[in-house]
Amino acid sequence: MSMIKTALITGASGGLGYEFAKIFAARKCDLVLVARSKEKLDEIKAELEEKYAVNVLVIAKDLTESSAANEIYERLGILGVRIDYLINNAGFGDNNCYFDTEWQRQEQMVKLNILSLMHLTYLFGNDMRRRGEGKILNVASIAAFMAGPNWGEVAVDLVVPNIQNDPNYVSLVVATIGTTIAPWMIFLAQNNVVDKNAGEDDIVLQRIDTVSGSIAADVIAGFIIITTGTVLFPAGVQISDAADAARALEPIAGQWSTVLFASGLVAASFLAACVLPGVTSSAICEAFGWERGADRSWDEAPVYRGIITAIIGISAVLVLMPGVDLFQIMMTSQVINGVLLPVVLVFQVVIAADRHIMGANRNGRVWNVLTWATIGVITVLTVVMFVLQAMGYSA
Repeated sequence: MSMIKTALITGASGGLGYEFAKIFAARKCDLVLVARSKEKLDEIKAELEEKYAVNVLVIAKDLTESSAANEIYERLGILGVRIDYLINNAGFGDNNCYFDTEWQRQEQMVKLNILSLMHLTYLFGNDMRRRGEGKILNVASIAAFMAGPNWGEVAVDLVVPNIQNDPNYVSLVVATIGTTIAPWMIFLAQNNVVDKNAGEDDIVLQRIDTVSGSIAADVIAGFIIITTGTVLFPAGVQISDAADAARALEPIAGQWSTVLFASGLVAASFLAACVLPGVTSSAICEAFGWERGADRSWDEAPVYRGIITAIIGISAVLVLMPGVDLFQIMMTSQVINGVLLPVVLVFQVVIAADRHIMGANRNGRVWNVLTWATIGVITVLTVVMFVLQAMGYSA
């Protein structure tokens, strides 16, 4: 006949502690419940003893007191209660800035979350080791592994640019613009309309599609930037290749960081392989008047399909070649995107504003001003970047 086990649960007056108590009681374990409020503990004791027919001992104790762990251990020793399961659940957190919180509260947090947990684990864990059996569960918050940005600083930095007199900074700005408003995206949007056989009546839906997609992409990119600035930058982590990016996930994903990053990279590669070669091929075929379209077969559009296949094949060879700096290739391509963007936008804004071509759907004055302003900013940044490089600065 097996002996009845006993579980000691801290922070048992509510939340997870209360749920743990119910789980162990349902498994016919006797309980020792610890929390500050004796009144709440007595209510839980009565409930569990009546419902599950187990023995419940309550100990009202403030675990921030340095003597609390010893007092609990000694009392249970006098009563002859053996602890088989120790659930260190008690704890609290604070969302305020470290320097804005009173030291007394900081000290209590450390005593409860760390010192009392260690002390109880030491006392009862040694007993378990001597017996050769027993289990300990330390409850922690996922917030310990998550970034906690200063949202006030984030709000300010969203509207106040941090301009640096550095050619690397200028190149990065050009690359960021090049990947945010990439020329291929302009062709993608146009191809999307053509391949869908969308007419004038579908313009509103196409605009909703474009705007909602842009907002979603900006929100995701924003959180990526915030996370990077909160976690990697303060730690001095530099991402120069895929291996560095994978290692940056180790604090959260541990040994699975490489697999997690590789899975994301494969997913992104499939997306890129589906979109970019097709857009490039469509732009080339349209320029030369060749048959094109995602709904065209090899026999109907051999050049279109051939260009797509060639781009995927060349890209695969580059990726598999040893010693190739893929990160630098990516950065260079984004800079090229930024340099080419003004050229593409000039033709686009001229066509979009032409009444003879666009009719009633031509761009209004506001959109024209915004587009020309974007062209001007990118052109100035590109000129500055090339001037700095010509002066001997490396980007």
